[in-house]
Amino acid sequence: MPCIVQKSPRLTVRARVAYGVGNFASLTTGYGIGSLANFVFNLGLGVNPALVGMAQAIPRLVDLVTDPLTGHLSDTLRARWGRRVFVAAGAIVSAVFFAAIWLFPTGLSERGYFLWLLGFSCATYIGWSLLSVPWQALGFELTEDYHERTRLMAAATFFGGLAGIFYGWSYAATKLPWFDSTIEGARWVGGAMALSILISGCASALYVKERPVSEPAQSHTGGLRGFGEAAGRVLASGPFRIMGGAVALMCIGVFSVGSIGPYIAIYYIKAGNEVEAAVLIGAAATAWQGTSLLLAAPVSWVSARVGKNRALILFLAVALVGNCLKWVCYQADHPWLFVVPSICFAAGFTALWTLTTSMTADICDWEEHRTGLRDRGTFAGFYVWVIKLGSTLAFALGGVLINLTGFDVAKGTAQGAETLWRMRLVDFGLPTVCIAGAMLLLLLYPLTELKLQEMRGRLQKDESYGGTPT
Repeated sequence: MPCIVQKSPRLTVRARVAYGVGNFASLTTGYGIGSLANFVFNLGLGVNPALVGMAQAIPRLVDLVTDPLTGHLSDTLRARWGRRVFVAAGAIVSAVFFAAIWLFPTGLSERGYFLWLLGFSCATYIGWSLLSVPWQALGFELTEDYHERTRLMAAATFFGGLAGIFYGWSYAATKLPWFDSTIEGARWVGGAMALSILISGCASALYVKERPVSEPAQSHTGGLRGFGEAAGRVLASGPFRIMGGAVALMCIGVFSVGSIGPYIAIYYIKAGNEVEAAVLIGAAATAWQGTSLLLAAPVSWVSARVGKNRALILFLAVALVGNCLKWVCYQADHPWLFVVPSICFAAGFTALWTLTTSMTADICDWEEHRTGLRDRGTFAGFYVWVIKLGSTLAFALGGVLINLTGFDVAKGTAQGAETLWRMRLVDFGLPTVCIAGAMLLLLLYPLTELKLQEMRGRLQKDESYGGTPT
């Protein structure tokens, strides 16, 4: 006889908005630097693109430690505001150092600019850990309902889409006529982005109301030993490894060529006209993020009918089609076709961010039932860690790929047909392989709605009799 599951109450619109706005702060912190760094430090200051890529990749290696550790601390430390105190502190730290990135002194050497970008990016990403990981774990705890979780994460994806539109136009904003140069524009635009991080992050910390949860069946071991044990439990989770592997493949495949696409727009489609290309790049970012805003609710709707994993595979297939369309849509005669692949990518990544966060919350419950220990913060830390690991590899690879294509900023518009063809080939080929690999990996994901309902029914029955999960 199946267990009857008591449903969690449905979250209010206010609760979803209060939680979702935190994603605006998180994504602006995490991806706002990359939206400007190549244009400012490579095209504006002449720093080698490989160095710019490394300056963005190395800080994410720091996050590989700070993300899981922050998650575990938010699991074990008891404070009046709970995880929200981490979110507020992270918003403040991120905003201060994000603004500092663009306040570099003029006249530095290439090495000096590299170290400036590297140092302040490291400090910003430490703040990002404090902000993003506890915020993610907070979302795992707001509801236990299978579908309500997806609706909550869809709200977060919606605000993430707003952030994407915001920082997607950051380069175009630096070209506004009242700025004397891209450098001056970057100082003002970077400052505005930092202010948005501060306001949205602190707003989420202030207005999210944590749901009271019962104590876990067992208590965590303290100190570094406890952290090691929690990390071991997360890494031993088969469903998490499958889901995390798919996320990492998507990040590596798509983000590694993310810096090549703008170069194609500038030098292949617009023949070196940076102003017109900046508008095209901004339009593509708007198409991506605008589509994400429109698709957040439909992703939740499809998921409720076919299951989270099947829905995710379906939307990743749309992204794969969009990647294939690059070969015909990137052309000088019809420049506005440049935005079409972005629309398809938006479908894949809207589903990826909405459904994998919801799936991670399900995995937390599954592993708590199996082990008797609640590791939601640690799972959140490793989920964000997987994204940042994929992004780290992508940023490091992105600058190298640009160099391997033969691109030389000193040549300007005289890059050569072979260089541009190599750029297009890399931009097309690597995402194709990685998206297909992510789809194949997700076919192995074992947790279905039925399995999770049965598990929650047993868990509620055990708790009602004062027992412990088995």
